[in-house]
Amino acid sequence: MKAGIIKFMEHIFNPLHIYCRLVDCGIPSRTAKKAARFYELFLFKPAIFCIPAIRHQKQVK
Repeated sequence: MKAGIIKFMEHIFNPLHIYCRLVDCGIPSRTAKKAARFYELFLFKPAIFCIPAIRHQKQVK
């Protein structure tokens, strides 16, 4: 069950998924691309960088 939730969250928070949902909402492609890129650089990548360290700490304990 937990693995399914993790995979679902990885999909939902993927920058490409964000871009597609913004375009689906009617935001112009160029604007959606800029927003998704901003999200990827300043939110997604820093979070992904920290997650392996968090997972490793949980396994060690």
